[in-house]
Amino acid sequence: MTTPVGDPPEMQQNAPPATRQEPKPPTQWRTASRTGSGLQLRVDYPVPGVTAITIAGVIDEATLPRLAELVRPRLTGVIGAIVLDLSAVTFISVSGLELLKRTSMDASSRGISLRLVATTHAVLRAFRIAGLDRLECHSDVADALSPPARTQF
Repeated sequence: MTTPVGDPPEMQQNAPPATRQEPKPPTQWRTASRTGSGLQLRVDYPVPGVTAITIAGVIDEATLPRLAELVRPRLTGVIGAIVLDLSAVTFISVSGLELLKRTSMDASSRGISLRLVATTHAVLRAFRIAGLDRLECHSDVADALSPPARTQF
């Protein structure tokens, strides 16, 4: 008997060894939009212990609840790092900046590394004005995923 690919992992565990499939972390696309403004969100698990969230579009009061709903639960999991890829963000509101600041503080208090990828002028300027340019910021996701350099004394 073969187990269909769509069965949940707990049912796949009961399948004969020849047909058992290892569960893979899901990749999810989520979209929140309202009155012409849109936000695309994608969650990936590029390496063990790291969650990467790609954010594209506008982060404002209309899209912020969906982003917060996606980010906050990841702060309670057993992970070592969260990468927020903001390289495709075209606008970020003050509320969006406040969410990033709270996320940074929550992650730090839980021993989770928060790594931001920011490349657009709009986001970098907003970070600088809000004083968030002190957060761990990278030029691309590959850089954010690499282990931090160790300082020798």
